[in-house]
Amino acid sequence: MLVLDIEKSNALREKYISAFINTDSLFYIDRIKTLTQFSDGMCYVGYLWDCLKKPVVVSQSEIAEKLKSKRNIYIMWDIHSAERIFIPNYWKYPKECILYVEMWSEDMYKELPEDIYIFDDTFTWSAIYTHEIDLNDAPYCLYIGS
Repeated sequence: MLVLDIEKSNALREKYISAFINTDSLFYIDRIKTLTQFSDGMCYVGYLWDCLKKPVVVSQSEIAEKLKSKRNIYIMWDIHSAERIFIPNYWKYPKECILYVEMWSEDMYKELPEDIYIFDDTFTWSAIYTHEIDLNDAPYCLYIGS
């Protein structure tokens, strides 16, 4: 995995938000666009996946299957404060940075934050793993695109 510099990461995050997030929603404006000062910097308190445009709920195995054919992908997560995360050693990578990998491997999931957004340069699809579970105690995952 390659950790991208902050400038490249910021540009990709902005493009992701423009492509996939409903930035007109009150939730986005109040809980993501509006940052809060914490001891570890300016962070938002919501989740981007709460503002996705037309997501489809899928199983974790469906996401894994879709990602098999994807190459040159990016992985990002929500920018949350360590003050609000109660998992030890949660931030293994700089929280503002985005990772680049040639291809997805389910093994990577263990090293990453709970809520991750996977996409590529086309910005035509995104796979989202959330920390939530559904009514059957299965991971709550989302997908956008083809």
